[in-house]
Amino acid sequence: MQYNESFIDNTLSFANCIRTADGGTHLVACRLFVQQLL
Repeated sequence: MQYNESFIDNTLSFANCIRTADGGTHLVACRLFVQQLL
């Protein structure tokens, strides 16, 4: 994770070496976890 002042989100998510469409459940769960931490 890296601090960024812009509103541009460039996150790539992969499962089993295959890029997931729209981030997939892995990315959604990761974002929810980070929100709960903050």
